[in-house]
Amino acid sequence: MGLVTLISENEQHVLASNLPSFRQLHMPRVESFCQHTVMNDDPLLVPHPESDIRFQNLPAIVAFNLRFYMGFPLKDENNQVVGSVCCADNTSHDVTASQYSAMKKLAETASKLVQIKGKQVA
Repeated sequence: MGLVTLISENEQHVLASNLPSFRQLHMPRVESFCQHTVMNDDPLLVPHPESDIRFQNLPAIVAFNLRFYMGFPLKDENNQVVGSVCCADNTSHDVTASQYSAMKKLAETASKLVQIKGKQVA
């Protein structure tokens, strides 16, 4: 699954997803992988979240049997991390350099779109 999310103090909002049931979904921030992605400027790669104490009890791990997560920061016009561009799967993966680069470019493009939209709303 692929997601573009915004994170507020208490909530995660899904802006886009390849899964229709996830689009426009809101969930508590504490139940999300993305809460960890937004804590710094670095991408978060978790090849075995079921074995990581930070993630093993998240509802998504249990409900979807997730075994892989990769998230890149989504940044606003002030270069603040406001969400993530991420993917997750029920199979663990080794990420190639080209896959990593593609996700980084997707996150940069999504950040530019969020920045443009933010200027239009302001």
